[in-house]
Amino acid sequence: MTTDIEDFITESSHARGIDPSVALRVARSEGGTDEYSVTGMFDTGWSFWAYQLHYGGPGYLHYGTVAGMGNTFSKLTSWSPGDPLAWKDAIRYALNRAKTGGWSPWYGAAHVGVSQWEGISDSPWNPNLELWDYETRPPAPSTLIYNPDTPPQRQLQDWTCSIRTTAWMLESLGLPVDISDLQDEMVPRYVTPALGLLDARGFGLAAVLTSHLPPSYGPRVQVYPEISWADLVARAGSGPVGLGLHGAYHWLAVAKPLPDGTLSSPNPAPKYPGQAPIGDILTQDEFATYGPVSCVWVDNTPLAAPPVPDDVYAPWYGLVGSGLLDAMQADGTFPAQSRSTWLPLGSSPSEIEECVALSGTVYRWHLASSVLWTYRAD
Repeated sequence: MTTDIEDFITESSHARGIDPSVALRVARSEGGTDEYSVTGMFDTGWSFWAYQLHYGGPGYLHYGTVAGMGNTFSKLTSWSPGDPLAWKDAIRYALNRAKTGGWSPWYGAAHVGVSQWEGISDSPWNPNLELWDYETRPPAPSTLIYNPDTPPQRQLQDWTCSIRTTAWMLESLGLPVDISDLQDEMVPRYVTPALGLLDARGFGLAAVLTSHLPPSYGPRVQVYPEISWADLVARAGSGPVGLGLHGAYHWLAVAKPLPDGTLSSPNPAPKYPGQAPIGDILTQDEFATYGPVSCVWVDNTPLAAPPVPDDVYAPWYGLVGSGLLDAMQADGTFPAQSRSTWLPLGSSPSEIEECVALSGTVYRWHLASSVLWTYRAD
């Protein structure tokens, strides 16, 4: 039985002049078509949705070190990585990229024998006629208010301390949490009843936080596989902290420093460990006793720099190839056309993508060799 994801891929492919059977083959070889937000975890980063848009690099280093389509997708749409509500826009974005650049960025395409331009015609298509979901949803707040006095989240099961810590961190920033939904989200991907949090350093916890926070908060979610007491105190009170005490196999929150030099620490299990309970206040001696200690911090200090301006080349995404746009940006000019021209005219597959800039320069991209040619106006 065809899923609604496959129906949407079929509909969106037809609109773009892409053979739906090819688009579905690629999707099934990537994230599949059974889940709205399937996650792939790799050394280079994490990928989401049917076409596995990849996140990593600056702003998403808790996923990995290599940036990908996910970074630019979220920059355009403000969707958070892996948000289940973004599945349609993620498909639209992926198919736009395939329409202008082919299937080569997707390893799953090569895995099932799909060549770069297979099933992609050069038929005219105007993506600006399509209203995306991100354009109609309420805007997400760009800044959040941190309340260090948010009541503790108490755990009811002995393995859910990291889940309750995550819930407290989100609630302290004014983001409502349904604890049952959060537990379903984190189990078994990041947490299991047998082992608790699978990555004791906190990278899984950071990924969950990032998926719930506004996209501008991506760079603010910071992971410290091992943190000192001094560095922890310096961060306490400037945003919620999740603390992993390796010696106690336990996660708790840190809210703010207290006048006596201790830390207010909303604890999912204040009577743990039984021989010397930590309670809701963490001392430096307890920090040392139960170390080493990992930390996940959401930096909520005001930004010193002004907001980054909108990407002035965004109106041409999906209409003009990224190679041509990068070249025009380097030359300080913009496309004079609403979309690229594909050469030879009427031939499928095309061999060359062409776009004229406002400067009069003609930019051509040879698809087979990824070589750029420029013809500058005299």
